[in-house]
Amino acid sequence: METGYTLQAYEQTGHWTTKPVTSAYGVGNWKSIRNLWEVFIEKTGVRLGNGKKISFWRDDWLGNGPLIDQFHDLFILSSFPDATVEELWTPQGWNIVFRRLLNDWEIPRVTDLFGKLSKVSQA
Repeated sequence: METGYTLQAYEQTGHWTTKPVTSAYGVGNWKSIRNLWEVFIEKTGVRLGNGKKISFWRDDWLGNGPLIDQFHDLFILSSFPDATVEELWTPQGWNIVFRRLLNDWEIPRVTDLFGKLSKVSQA
């Protein structure tokens, strides 16, 4: 119940970000914090851990920006756009499922994606 109130009060724009505060009433400190968000996010990183809380597509867990920005065409085809890293990782490797068979011109994009993912190992 508290989470619903928080989301409604601050309106999320991304997985970790809220919309900019435009109201002058009752949000003084939060408005200052939100205005410095871009500086804060540039100086921080995501610790992958077991991947349960890391969005595969929306979080910048590989360090080059979110995969949704780099591979938006593949994100649209993804069967599980809200999956976490943990949900798409298996002991055999990555299990990214698409809603339809890929066209020939989409194969190089998938190859690029798996190339980026090949640098990740399970500790």
